[in-house]
Amino acid sequence: MARRRHLSRIAVMQVLFEREKRQELHAPEWPIERMDPISRSILLIGAYELLFGADAPAAVVMNEAIEIAKEYGTEEGGKFVNGVLNAIAHAK
Repeated sequence: MARRRHLSRIAVMQVLFEREKRQELHAPEWPIERMDPISRSILLIGAYELLFGADAPAAVVMNEAIEIAKEYGTEEGGKFVNGVLNAIAHAK
């Protein structure tokens, strides 16, 4: 089940990569144009799961997003995703 969820997240990230154009409110220092497109897509997935998902704990959602960011994003992507998702998780 965990592997299937991981692959699903990657697929959604790839789709969102093509379509996203939204501002991330929990990253005010980073205008949308400055963000890596992969990180933006991962943040959309992670934010949705944190705010509306009920099938995985926040720590699991965040760890998975960070791993995907490290694998597919920029060198600093994992740290950036961690910071933004942590802010979202604590704002709930």
